Amino acid sequence: MRHEQPLHSVVCAHGMWIARAGGSVKLAADFSGWLSGEQLAARLAITNEFIRRNQMLSLPAVVERKPQPYIAVRARIAMAEMKPAVDKAFQTLFGWLGANGVEPVGAAFFKYDLIDMEGKCEIEFAVLVAKDMTAGPGLVAGVLPAGRYAQVTWTGPYDALFDVNAVLVGWAREKGLRWDSSATPEGERFAARVEIYENNPAEVEDPNDLVTTVAIKIAD
Repeated sequence: MRHEQPLHSVVCAHGMWIARAGGSVKLAADFSGWLSGEQLAARLAITNEFIRRNQMLSLPAVVERKPQPYIAVRARIAMAEMKPAVDKAFQTLFGWLGANGVEPVGAAFFKYDLIDMEGKCEIEFAVLVAKDMTAGPGLVAGVLPAGRYAQVTWTGPYDALFDVNAVLVGWAREKGLRWDSSATPEGERFAARVEIYENNPAEVEDPNDLVTTVAIKIAD
């Protein structure tokens, strides 16, 4: 059984995840950037709305994951370009899977290979498959690496995932965990940072019932 508690309980229990510096406030997410007091207030207002609706966030945990092969469309995009990129990528991906008789063996997910919130991110739009295979034109084949991951599961709308990531990153910092990632001139490159969409949004009538797992690989 998944142990869940309201989002505000997690955030309030770890208030140190928000730190002040030079009159600004920095959320404990590695991609958040510096926020003014007004911007922070806007983010907290969004979070409070989720609290009011009583949507749920599981307690963060460290889990062991086995290697998992996948097929994906890789794109380098600005976050503002996300929606059309998602639609195009999954149309291409599922078209190829159907034409080649390949059945996904898990939920669709985004794999954030490179994060630069001010520029472009490198993202793979993917599904798990049963075995290693050669990808078709415009696709890439990969393997989610085995190892320890910090993860949390959110039940609610996708527009809360910024805050969900902030909670997970802050919890990991408090625990002294270090991501399997490296800084590059283009941004931070991750071995495996994923958002797994546990149910199909096309089949879920109420966005409050959407389920997403955020998982980030921990350095060995």
